[in-house]
Amino acid sequence: MKKLNKGLVLFLLGAILVGAALVAGGAAIDAGYWSLVATRIDANNQGRGVYIEMTWALVFNITPQ
Repeated sequence: MKKLNKGLVLFLLGAILVGAALVAGGAAIDAGYWSLVATRIDANNQGRGVYIEMTWALVFNITPQ
């Protein structure tokens, strides 16, 4: 079995840590976005429901019925 280069091992560990940080950051952004949508739905719901218009770019507009 070959001995691994210490620099390569450190590079791979760094890459794994950066990847994990990106995934965690993306999840935090998703949670914040959907929390905002839920808050807007609650604010516009007057007991009769709401209409939600959402584009492919996740831009949304919520209006009460």
